[in-house]
Amino acid sequence: MLSNTLRRVGPVTGVGISRVDFNFKIFSQKDVEVIRTSAENEDTVLKLSDDYTVTFDKDQVAHVGGYITLVNFLEDGEKVTLLSNVDYTQNLDLHSEGDFNPQDINTELDRHVAQIQQLVEKIDRAAVVPVSKDKTGEEWGLELVENSERSKEYAEQAQASAEQAKASAAIAEQAQENLDASTDLAVNAGKDAQNAAAGAAISRNVAEQAAAKAEEFAEIAKQAGFSYRYSENATAGGTVPLANIVPETLVKIGDHVMNYGGEIFKVITVNSTSVVLSDVVTQIVGPQGPIGAQGDPGQQGPIGATFIPAVSDTGVLSWTNDKGLTNPASVNIKGPKGDKGETGEQGAPGPAGEPGEQGPMGTAPWAAAFGQFRLDGAYLKMDYVGLQPATNFQINANGELEATV
Repeated sequence: MLSNTLRRVGPVTGVGISRVDFNFKIFSQKDVEVIRTSAENEDTVLKLSDDYTVTFDKDQVAHVGGYITLVNFLEDGEKVTLLSNVDYTQNLDLHSEGDFNPQDINTELDRHVAQIQQLVEKIDRAAVVPVSKDKTGEEWGLELVENSERSKEYAEQAQASAEQAKASAAIAEQAQENLDASTDLAVNAGKDAQNAAAGAAISRNVAEQAAAKAEEFAEIAKQAGFSYRYSENATAGGTVPLANIVPETLVKIGDHVMNYGGEIFKVITVNSTSVVLSDVVTQIVGPQGPIGAQGDPGQQGPIGATFIPAVSDTGVLSWTNDKGLTNPASVNIKGPKGDKGETGEQGAPGPAGEPGEQGPMGTAPWAAAFGQFRLDGAYLKMDYVGLQPATNFQINANGELEATV
């Protein structure tokens, strides 16, 4: 769990300071960036270990944050600022049917929230286009640059006018000193004084205009940052119509777009009808919430029809129903006849069956010995005529038929 914390400390000033505490959660020593500002307001990003060390409790749940220690103490006029510096990566690797460690998942979700808080801190320091302005970020930026250049021109004109006024004032002063010596010089000095006054008025007017422009540009600069938007089916590297982005107005390069799955992309191209997105910058997916209470049962719907299938001998599938509804069209589901399979190997002879009842004896005494044999299932039978002979038949161990008279 990660609270809504400003991931920034400072700037901190004070001669001799070497330790600065921070109260935002980190995951490693390199997650803290330290910027040292000189007395001349020049920023320098310090190097971990060379310029500072980071001390923090591994249990960032019980003891959130830590402190940094500078190798060199702050001097007069210097200051130091701490920023969150969590890498914009996703380090959790889950495998299908593998173990899912809740601690690993919570840690990775905390990293994602920390990354978002980093972006929020940067956005708070950026200029944002006003909502009412029908301009893209790129157009607004170009306008800011153009206005800045004009402001510079106005400032230069004001400076030139001020120099001219200063020179005119000097001339007027010199003319006043020589007024008693020459009337002509006095008249000329009066004219120069008038010119100087006019120049000073122009200079003041230009300076006031430049100041007003500078104030306007400062207000504009506060509104020139980037915004977050939503598009349900946005994909990495995809092109999204402006009509599918909420809000769709004033979309500009550098804006971020989030889809239904919590993936966040950056806008890299904008035209009049659509935008092109980058790869996934990060993904924010919250934990699954608890199961809600079961709602009241709905009203009983009407009893539906029962459709009964039937298949004919020729393979035609048809339907009937008990509500008089239109049945699906009949269809033949019988496939083509397959090829004849190969003849299998002959099986082993089965065991000999029990002898059947002896039939009547034919008219010839030896008819039984020379009758017609036939197979009847598992039995060997002999057809004959006449009286029943006193002859016994059996199959010996060699499979031969023997007759005993």
